[in-house]
Amino acid sequence: FAPGRYDLYWIAAAPGYQGAGLGRRMLAATEGAIAAAGGALLYAETSSLPAYAAARGFYIRSGFTIAATLSDFYAEGVSKIIYA
Repeated sequence: FAPGRYDLYWIAAAPGYQGAGLGRRMLAATEGAIAAAGGALLYAETSSLPAYAAARGFYIRSGFTIAATLSDFYAEGVSKIIYA
């Protein structure tokens, strides 16, 4: 990675806490720490599987845009979607 670029490996809330804003608060704290460190860009990734639709929606609602889609990355027909 170039200086100022960060990769968000995983962000998750237990099922009983989903929809309560916990993920958004975790992401905001992460973004704040990155900004304080002089960060310029944050990447996140997830799968194209239907089970990850909520994660994809979370990233879009949080202001991320799709930067790349790597077709058949995880398996035939299962892409990696990279957000920035």
